[in-house]
Amino acid sequence: MWIPLSLGWLAMGDPPSPIAVALSVGVLLDGIITGGLAAFFAELFPTSGRYTGASVGYQLAGIVGGSPTPIVGVSLLAATGSVLPVAAFVLAMLALTLISMVVAGETRHRRLTGI
Repeated sequence: MWIPLSLGWLAMGDPPSPIAVALSVGVLLDGIITGGLAAFFAELFPTSGRYTGASVGYQLAGIVGGSPTPIVGVSLLAATGSVLPVAAFVLAMLALTLISMVVAGETRHRRLTGI
């Protein structure tokens, strides 16, 4: 939720200090998210292939999901001249992420050798 808020704040054309605050908060939130990502990915795969599955999944997610995102964001901004479509795109990706997490489910009570 921070990205749409910070995009709106930055679009107001304030001095450079909001950029520093927006980036600092964004990096902090990214660290919180990626801190638990390794455990989440590891639990998605059986014990015999956990490291390979987690590594390949993480790398492919970065390439397939992370590479086109800035291109789409810049294209939306260039085409519309507004940060609102960019914020809507970010929120759509957030919804997709939440759906994926719900579908992946909790592994607390599953035997990881039987996945």
